[in-house]
Amino acid sequence: MFRNFDFSDIFKEFGFGGQKPGGVRFSFGGGSPFGNFGGSRSAQAPIKGSDLVYELPLTIAEVIAGGQKKVSFKHNGRVENLTVKIPKGFIAGKKLRLAGKGEPLSRTIRLTEALLGTHIVVRTPDGIEKRLKIPAGTKHQTKMRIAGQGLPLMNTDRRGDLFVKIEVDIPKQLSEEQVALVKQLAETGL
Repeated sequence: MFRNFDFSDIFKEFGFGGQKPGGVRFSFGGGSPFGNFGGSRSAQAPIKGSDLVYELPLTIAEVIAGGQKKVSFKHNGRVENLTVKIPKGFIAGKKLRLAGKGEPLSRTIRLTEALLGTHIVVRTPDGIEKRLKIPAGTKHQTKMRIAGQGLPLMNTDRRGDLFVKIEVDIPKQLSEEQVALVKQLAETGL
């Protein structure tokens, strides 16, 4: 069907003449699949490599303040150093596991504090102490919110909310006096 047909005639017709076989390049490394069609690429436009995925450990202070962090990685057999900008509040794709500072924060109160109400002090991620009112009748594992005291929201001047899980400590053993008092409470219908 295509005997004695020179495909180079078609290519010459469209401006591809004079190239050696294999001179037309297709790059699927980030641009259009036809971005380099029609000739060899210029020296100023190197072929892009695949994306580099790098797990970057951040402290809570770095997440709050943002800033810059130096990163070293191997590329083409040599070590390259790069400074990466960390936007305020950046945690996308990153799980933060901080001992004693999990999300939400957990605070334990006594049974009497849950029944009668109390105030507790909660430390925000950037170290500021906030007073939180625990209302009378608070149940075990109630989540309470402190508006605007969580981590910064990325690329804004606003902060997220800080959540505090209240855990009520039920004593395993009571003194004789405590048992007598609880029995008195039980007699009143509590």
